[in-house]
Amino acid sequence: MQTEITQQVTSKTRADRNNYFAGFAEHVHVRRNMPTRMGSFEFNFVRSGTDNGVLIQVYHDGLRIMLERIPSTFYMGELQASEVQIGGRDYLLLAANSRTSTQRMWFGIFRHDGSKLYAASLEQSVVRVNQNEDGISLFFLSGDSMRIKI
Repeated sequence: MQTEITQQVTSKTRADRNNYFAGFAEHVHVRRNMPTRMGSFEFNFVRSGTDNGVLIQVYHDGLRIMLERIPSTFYMGELQASEVQIGGRDYLLLAANSRTSTQRMWFGIFRHDGSKLYAASLEQSVVRVNQNEDGISLFFLSGDSMRIKI
C-alpha cells in the first residue's frame, strides 16, 4: 500500500459531513446502541474500558472478524461504513468524525477478513472520499488531497 499527499490551491465546497460515502453503492451509518447491517456485515459499538474510547465490532456472516479501537476523540456515536471493490478485491472502509470543532476524521481500510490495511487519525477536515481503480482518494477542506494505493 502507498499513500501520497497533494497540495492544491483551489478551494472546495464542504460536502455534508455526515455523508462521506454517499457516492458509493454500498454504505451505511452506524449509530450508538443500534447494531446495523450492510449486506453480510453487521456493525456494533462497544465501549472501551479505561480511556472512554470505543471498539467497533464487525461481523461477517455471523462471525466476528474485527474489533477495532477508535480513539475517544472520534467517538460521536456514529460511524460510517462502505464496501468497495478495488482491483477485483473487496474492502471495507470505516470513518468516524471528531467530537471537537477541528473536524478531524479517523479513517480505516480493511480486508473482508477484518485485517487492517490502513487506519489513521487525519489532521485535516475531509470534504469527500472517492474510489479509484487502484485505491482511495481523500479530499480535504484545505484543497489538499491524499491518495491511498492498495
